Amino acid sequence: MTQLSVTERIAFICHGTPITQGSKTRNRYGMHDDNAKVLKPWRKKVREHAEDATRYVDPFTGPVQVWIRFTFDRPRSHYRTGRNAHLLRTGAPRFPTFKNDIDKLQRAAFDAMTDAKVWLDDGQVVDVRAHKFYADEHELALPRAGVAVIVEALPTPDTSPAEAASPARPAGEAPAGQGAVL
Repeated sequence: MTQLSVTERIAFICHGTPITQGSKTRNRYGMHDDNAKVLKPWRKKVREHAEDATRYVDPFTGPVQVWIRFTFDRPRSHYRTGRNAHLLRTGAPRFPTFKNDIDKLQRAAFDAMTDAKVWLDDGQVVDVRAHKFYADEHELALPRAGVAVIVEALPTPDTSPAEAASPARPAGEAPAGQGAVL
């Protein structure tokens, strides 16, 4: 019987407007992010929260799964004016779909978590559940802009998949239902 290792999990919340990590451009000083002025402070903030969450934990060394929820404040243009300023306009979108590609949001957060030594490399992430919400408008959304992250180590068997698939037999004994191998 294969034993599974103990599951480890870390979680943290970082408030602030999530920033995407998009394209890089080259100038005479080297490569830099197009939005470096806002990206660097965001990544630093996420890194600090991730470091705090992993203060007493070793970095993940095997495959991990990540649940990540980005929450944004609604723009003022989504609301009516005058005495109905607290109500949403009829055409206001339910989810933040026009800006902030979810893969670029993940890239910024994952690179910050790599810098925080949550894991050895973000290539260890094999399962991601990512969502975008407006603040306080969904049961999973944060009350204000930010990101909520849960990282969990996937259980790994103590034996290789080949060993786990074949029962132990004495050398030279044929599998049940088959003739002896000569």
